Amino acid sequence: MNLSSGRDTRRAIATFVFGTEPVAYNRRDPQQQMRIVAEHYSGAGWMVPQLLAAMGNATDLYFDSLSQIKLESWSRGRVAVLGDAAWSAGPGGNGTGHAMLGAYTLAGELAAARR
Repeated sequence: MNLSSGRDTRRAIATFVFGTEPVAYNRRDPQQQMRIVAEHYSGAGWMVPQLLAAMGNATDLYFDSLSQIKLESWSRGRVAVLGDAAWSAGPGGNGTGHAMLGAYTLAGELAAARR
């Protein structure tokens, strides 16, 4: 669970992340999604009960899975996986930074291979 604020410091954003086997749910039923989150955080301390209660008033609920795909190789021929797809930046961001670093490193390696 993470609690943060962005540019508007009068507004808090709560992020609930939990590990589970795949969950069957209706993507068009935010009440069901809220129940799933509440079930996984049932009994948690700190401010979690208040945040779960406030979740019912959310107008911008986002519920989805974080997934990882493991590949035998990050490249095949002239195609390479870079950025978020290669390094799983995660919900905290930095995908753009990873993409730029990966592209820079790849360009350097391609230039070195031509010598």
